Amino acid sequence: MYRSVARRACALLLGFAITASARAEDAWFSSWLGKSTAINMLATSGYTSSSCPDGKYVVGMEIRSGTLVDAVRVECASLGASGEHQGHVQGKMIGNHTGGSVRTVRCPSGQVVAAMRARAGEFIDRVSFACRSWSAAQGLHGSLRWQPGQGGTGGEPAGPVECPSGKAIAGLQSRTSGTYLALLRMWCRDLPPTQPSGMKSAQSTLTPQGRPASAPTARPTAIPRGIQPATKLPQPVTPILKTLSSKPARGGGAEITIDGEHFASNQVTRVEIAGTSVPYRVVSPTRIAATVPQHVYTKLNKRGVPIVVTSGGKRISKQLPLR
Repeated sequence: MYRSVARRACALLLGFAITASARAEDAWFSSWLGKSTAINMLATSGYTSSSCPDGKYVVGMEIRSGTLVDAVRVECASLGASGEHQGHVQGKMIGNHTGGSVRTVRCPSGQVVAAMRARAGEFIDRVSFACRSWSAAQGLHGSLRWQPGQGGTGGEPAGPVECPSGKAIAGLQSRTSGTYLALLRMWCRDLPPTQPSGMKSAQSTLTPQGRPASAPTARPTAIPRGIQPATKLPQPVTPILKTLSSKPARGGGAEITIDGEHFASNQVTRVEIAGTSVPYRVVSPTRIAATVPQHVYTKLNKRGVPIVVTSGGKRISKQLPLR
């Protein structure tokens, strides 16, 4: 009975939380990231949302976090013909706007946020999102590119959740306690329709404020004689794993530093140490910092630690001594 009442209450509150720009015919809501428990249901005060105006999509997020995620809000933009971001605006902050440390993570130009994942226990411990390429000629294309996660390493994996084909994230909804986020989910809206590659997109005539600059005109793109259009996108360079070193991590366990080459933050999607997937951050093109739980670290054979880095859809593995 309690669950039934909670579901009905959720549905009622949802109707008030959705912005007027979320039209019923193109809005899609993901499943919740996180857990509904007795503790966080009693501690939380209601549902809040952070969303984009009509014609704009999420291209980044401002996240406040420590060991838990304190608050998050979306960064929105209109999309030009090649997916370039135009007319940036921010949505409402949901959660504790003074808690934790703040960091803004954004998709590169030409990409839009299309998926999310988290770690969660009683509250959301960590959150990350993935970008995907979009253009007026091709629509959504290419693989998801996961950005560095923000928050702690507690809880259990939640998600990932991804927008359906042809949609991108336009807002977030959360159940909050005023201090932390208990549940988090995304809603997606239709992206602009694709256009023939030889036609000029109406999106390309937007002003920096996202308004049409003039009436769009359709004209074919001329290709100089003797020059063939490109048929392949350049492939990402495969990372090289060189050395490992470690130091104690806050809260137990260890931070293992992986030094090498060609580490791209928008390409690396997974790091495994001794067969265990671990939280990580890409510090630079030559360094990854991975947090290893104590129970995994104590079992490592320091003379040869198996490392696997997944980048650009490829798994690169090597066994290295730990200094």
